[in-house]
Amino acid sequence: MKRDTEREIAGEIYWVGDQQASGDMRCNPYLLIDGNEAVLFDPGSVLDFEKVISNVKEIVPLRKIKYVVLSHQDPDLCSCLPMLEKENTDFKIVTHWRTKILIKYYGVKSEFYMVDENDYKLKLKSGREIQFIPTPYLHFPGAIASYDIKSKTLFSGDLFGSMESSEGIFADESYITGMRAFHENYMPSTQIMRPVMETFLLMGIETIAPQHGLVINKNVKDYITILRNLECGIFLNSVKKSVKDYGGYGSICSLIIKKYTDIFSDAEILEALSGMNIETGDRPFEILSYGGTGLQLWENLFEAIFNNKGIKWLIIIESLVEKICKEYDMPFPEIMVSEFIKSQEEAIVLRHEVEALKMQSSNADQSILSKGVKTSRCAITGLYSQVFFMEYLKMVIDSEREESESPASIILIDFDDLTRIKTAFGQEEYDNALKSMSYILKHERKSGHMLFRLDSGIFAYLCSDISKEGAVEIAENIRNEVRNSKKFIDEMTISEGVADYAEIEGMETESKSKAVRMYEAALLRLRMAKNRGGDIVVSDTDILGIEYDNGKVLIADSDETNRNVLKAYLENREYNVLTAADGEEAAELAYKELPELIISEIMLPKMDGFLLRENLLHNSYTKNIPFIVISNLKNENSLKRAFGLGITHYLKKPYMIVEILGIVDSKLKEKA
Repeated sequence: MKRDTEREIAGEIYWVGDQQASGDMRCNPYLLIDGNEAVLFDPGSVLDFEKVISNVKEIVPLRKIKYVVLSHQDPDLCSCLPMLEKENTDFKIVTHWRTKILIKYYGVKSEFYMVDENDYKLKLKSGREIQFIPTPYLHFPGAIASYDIKSKTLFSGDLFGSMESSEGIFADESYITGMRAFHENYMPSTQIMRPVMETFLLMGIETIAPQHGLVINKNVKDYITILRNLECGIFLNSVKKSVKDYGGYGSICSLIIKKYTDIFSDAEILEALSGMNIETGDRPFEILSYGGTGLQLWENLFEAIFNNKGIKWLIIIESLVEKICKEYDMPFPEIMVSEFIKSQEEAIVLRHEVEALKMQSSNADQSILSKGVKTSRCAITGLYSQVFFMEYLKMVIDSEREESESPASIILIDFDDLTRIKTAFGQEEYDNALKSMSYILKHERKSGHMLFRLDSGIFAYLCSDISKEGAVEIAENIRNEVRNSKKFIDEMTISEGVADYAEIEGMETESKSKAVRMYEAALLRLRMAKNRGGDIVVSDTDILGIEYDNGKVLIADSDETNRNVLKAYLENREYNVLTAADGEEAAELAYKELPELIISEIMLPKMDGFLLRENLLHNSYTKNIPFIVISNLKNENSLKRAFGLGITHYLKKPYMIVEILGIVDSKLKEKA
């Protein structure tokens, strides 16, 4: 094999696979040469090893291979590692910690270089840098792609792969069909794949080197866009059952009615069904015949139940209805999704909670749990919500404290950079992080203590029987557990604020209750913890000595998720937040509202972030507004242009939320 353009896919990067490999899934190892160092990507299986190692030896001595990068752990990608170690024992295995757990079972002995412990970067001796992009569940939780900044080459692992069997190594237009089929069958969902493709679109990639299939070096953005919009996971979707096979809509509706027989009497059920054009059997849950179509029967059933028995009867069977709709691909009843029903449900639930709270004694939490109030819980974590939290806190602090001398404390907990998870990994991993946090809190919770998930993603831990010192000890345990946990897809830290009843017991609270004042004290300390850099517990500050000045902030970003996440964090800090989806809208808002600070993406529709800044500089009213850039685009040229426009804060996505919040606080305090 020669070092020529035949197998050189980019500058000093070579395809070193086996052209005559059998089977439809040809594997693609790649070799990057950088002076006296070489990097081997996804070296392949034991079946390909002899040909791969022969190809590599024709390019460089094996001793020059200093790193072997693994996008994940599959045997077709890296089972040859023990054989490679026998040829050369002086390389490091570069991968994610999740992959390492399984790789060790191949019997490898080489040292590992964990990308998640090295800021997802690898710098070679020459200064050349390889970036690693997490691609979770595509198709492995610890999967990564590798990006050589110098050559703008993406080593994409299974992404952009195909069952393609070809004599060449470069893709043409015909490759798209095979690529689509591969991803439709092997990738779990569009929801997981789309955020990764959005990231790739912003990276300036010129060559894509997948582990299977062919190398893409023309119209690269077109291929990325195709996968961004592709509906995949078609063989992972559950197969819907047939309504006809179950016995038709009459049998399905009978199943709903039968559920009621476990709760109510036959007379009550007959009353609920009154007015319906149906004929029932000996037992009222069996529908023998009905008028109209099956779908009309389905809708009429729930309308009759609501009209005759009210919302309570619909709430009882909501989970069963959801299950049936998913299983048989049926429409959710309109009466159960109307705005009227939603408002009625909320009112009933809140009344239920208040009544339950009034009935509680010292064992209040257990009594509330026995009520089975589920709709007041967070749908993701299963913990109680903000409204329930405030009602419960008022009862514990404002009512019970008058007759009790026992202490009470509250811990407020927030992730330091949860928005990074959503930006880098998508909504599913964002939700998984919340679930993992809930799991950790439940594990650390002491008997009799209560957990809540509040608005804006904050968690609350209410200790109704311990002082602040004990609460701080619990808070530190939670902080350390999160920092060391492997339950999150990436390393996470939290900030915590602690307050106790003793601090506000003798305080003049004016119109605010002591419960509200105690909550505000903990919230203030939580904000201070985040301002100090995060990963700390704050419990000893003057709760009256610090006030935050409100300020108006404008966020300009075409990504709705980024806008909303940052907006929520800023509003939680009591800033007035304006948002714009393009540069022209941002300029109009800036001239009209005169915000104290602007946070902008560079890549905006209609008018990019730099042009927005230039326009504002030419207006005497807006020229002095501090301007912060957060963008996927950050290179030498963009930095020079930013500095030339007086922009001193330029953060690359994904950024640390605590960093942007600290900058905002600092800028607005200076302005004040």
